[in-house]
Amino acid sequence: MTVTSPRSIRLDQARIALVVVLGIAQVAVGAAGANGGLGTRIGEVALAHPTPLLAASWAFDIWIPIYVGFLAYAGYQCFPRQRHRDLHRRTGWWLAFSAVCNLGWTWAWTAGLVPLAELMLIGLLVSLALVFGRLSREPATSTPERFAFRAPVAVYTGWVSIAIVMGTAATGVWIGLPGATAIASVAAVIVLVAVATVVSWAILNGTAVVGYAAAVVWALVAIVLNGPPMSVAVAVVVVVAGVLAAAVRRLASSADRTRAAFG
Repeated sequence: MTVTSPRSIRLDQARIALVVVLGIAQVAVGAAGANGGLGTRIGEVALAHPTPLLAASWAFDIWIPIYVGFLAYAGYQCFPRQRHRDLHRRTGWWLAFSAVCNLGWTWAWTAGLVPLAELMLIGLLVSLALVFGRLSREPATSTPERFAFRAPVAVYTGWVSIAIVMGTAATGVWIGLPGATAIASVAAVIVLVAVATVVSWAILNGTAVVGYAAAVVWALVAIVLNGPPMSVAVAVVVVVAGVLAAAVRRLASSADRTRAAFG
């Protein structure tokens, strides 16, 4: 039952406004960061910290649909029938926090504060994972909800699930660990095995897994096409195969394939 007391209504209004403002802000700041408006370009910072897990530059174009999706959600939650839904109350504040973390990551990364950027990335993943998990507990009520809410969250979560690995590797290089040695390659393979386990579990137990898996595969393909050491490339290919297999199994074994695929 949705409670609509004066206090809850005021909180809903504050949450809705905060999501809209932060959604617009992160688009503006993200664009500035990509084009050098905040300091060093985002891509140049990544190239300055080369690791076996660095993705090709085109991979970061995924931020365009991610930001568009967040704005779609920001608009969707404004509709009268959505404003006071309990689901938005349980997820909206976390999505607002994700936008704060995104803003913090962009500023810290372009300023060369890589460890701080990593902390922001951890906060971003935690908030998105919580939302992704809560959305998996109940089905979407309409097609617009699937495309304006469930899909954007799934894609965003999938991308950040791999981006945090790239960020962790870059942090290691920042603090002085080798990024282009055999040891670095072995570490990258170990990390990829761990990532494969976590991502596959999320796919097998979540919903809207098409968007999530697509974003994960996008990031992994960008890593393998960026010319990593052979051992890392083979490990990435194996992980991609595992992710696709998990997605196929999730959809094939679900009693409600639409929900499993799109929320």
